[in-house]
Amino acid sequence: MSDYSEVDTIALTLVQATALLLPVVFLSFRFYLDDAEGEAPAKEIEQSAKRLVLMIFLLTATGFLSTIAILDFSLKPTIAFFAVLSLAAFFLVYGWFFYKIVT
Repeated sequence: MSDYSEVDTIALTLVQATALLLPVVFLSFRFYLDDAEGEAPAKEIEQSAKRLVLMIFLLTATGFLSTIAILDFSLKPTIAFFAVLSLAAFFLVYGWFFYKIVT
């Protein structure tokens, strides 16, 4: 079996990033709800809640895939790649969440 020590490092870093980002997402949404209370229409808050669910799903996928990528098997680099892609998708949705709040 090939030496995938670099992939292990990436996968472990992704697990840590996922664990650290999940509370940030919840706190960001909570601060948004505190500020939007009474000012934002219900439809806007509902759309933001849908983005919250999507962000949580993407972080969950990142954590799951990176946990699988720690195991020792031949598809390890492919699984780690998809974990990185799901984290990148999370950051796109996270940026979209703040963009919609500001505009």
